[in-house]
Amino acid sequence: MKSARKNGPWPIICLVSELPPPPGGMAVQAEMLGAGLRQQGHEVINVPTNALPQNSAWRRIPLVRGIVNLSLFLSRLWPGCFRSNVVHVFSHSYLSFFLFTFPAVAAGKVMGKRVIIHYHGGAAGAFLRRWFWLARLALESADMIIVPSGFLAAVFMRHHLRTHEIPNILPVDSLPFRERSPLRPHVIMARHLEPDYNIACGLRAFSILRQSRPDATLTIAGDGSEKAMLASLCHELGISDSVIFTGNVENAKMKLLYDRADIYLNSSRVDNQPVSILEAFACGLPVVSTAVGGIPYMTRHGEDAMLAPDDDHAQLAAHMVALLQDSALSARLIHQARQRVREHAWEPIHSKLLKLYHGESRT
Repeated sequence: MKSARKNGPWPIICLVSELPPPPGGMAVQAEMLGAGLRQQGHEVINVPTNALPQNSAWRRIPLVRGIVNLSLFLSRLWPGCFRSNVVHVFSHSYLSFFLFTFPAVAAGKVMGKRVIIHYHGGAAGAFLRRWFWLARLALESADMIIVPSGFLAAVFMRHHLRTHEIPNILPVDSLPFRERSPLRPHVIMARHLEPDYNIACGLRAFSILRQSRPDATLTIAGDGSEKAMLASLCHELGISDSVIFTGNVENAKMKLLYDRADIYLNSSRVDNQPVSILEAFACGLPVVSTAVGGIPYMTRHGEDAMLAPDDDHAQLAAHMVALLQDSALSARLIHQARQRVREHAWEPIHSKLLKLYHGESRT
């Protein structure tokens, strides 16, 4: 349903971001934001930072694929900025920041547009410690910096940059909530198979759980550079027959995987506000996670999740065992988590964004 227009015509948004595929993370947030804005009546011009098609022959040639992709991005950026009122830039750390955020901010400011940097990524602290002297040129030029968590707000404040906190979007009512009683030892992880997400720690935690619950199963939804290593680790731990690697999964199919599972396990080492944890909350899955990055800002240990120290597979396993043994604990976590995710519904987020688009708030 479209809201009443209290501030004149909807601004035209130039949305600069990676878009699916691949699934997950910032790309999905950008896709949901664009869809929500269009539904409200905004014109949204997508300028994808991954403009090179997935099936392009150029992708097979290292370096050349990067040059071609950047060329496609820049060719779409300038006309997109020209037609818009607001340039909304989804931003990540390191090379991506300099290749995509820098030119997007520069193009928007040269054309006199309102520029908003929407920063994601748990590696922001390390990135800014090393590269703030250069990154500040874009960050300080933007009219507003949006972050999805108090964790990132604190990171930016250490560099004397004020931000506006707007949580990640979650289509709460479209996710399949289910009561889980009794809890079964059916575990799911949904992260990319990359070093930052430390899937190996989750496998070791699961192997401990399986010692007391031989009927335990683990589904890992995601793909990445560590897939072969993780498959080898499963064999080494003797759990290969209980672990399923699904590869990348479309959002619609992820709902089915969440519905079949009973515990969500996250063992990441670097994180901000993982949408997968929010999705687990909405689906009624009790969450067991490492307390890294922004995760302690979005959860409370013993209230809506069970948290363990970084890279502590033994404690992760102990938390899963506790949930399976204590139905009152798991029921409390599920109920509290379900209430928490209401903060991520679209309507209040759009209301906040509209004020920023119209320049009504700078805090």
